[in-house]
Amino acid sequence: MTIQSDDAAGMATPTDRLTFTAATVAGGQTLRLAGPITDTYYRATWTVSGTTPSFLFVVALGLA
Repeated sequence: MTIQSDDAAGMATPTDRLTFTAATVAGGQTLRLAGPITDTYYRATWTVSGTTPSFLFVVALGLA
């Protein structure tokens, strides 16, 4: 999973801000990024792989 940001609503040129390692077992990850980041728009993107993937995840993003 990657957290991306952009200064435009259409996310035409997003910047990767945080990239999580691939999850192969149950668990959790927490990443932090030093700021300031002045972008207004954020999104999470992910890729599912494997022959019979099954997963549940939650994304929480806090901006200060």
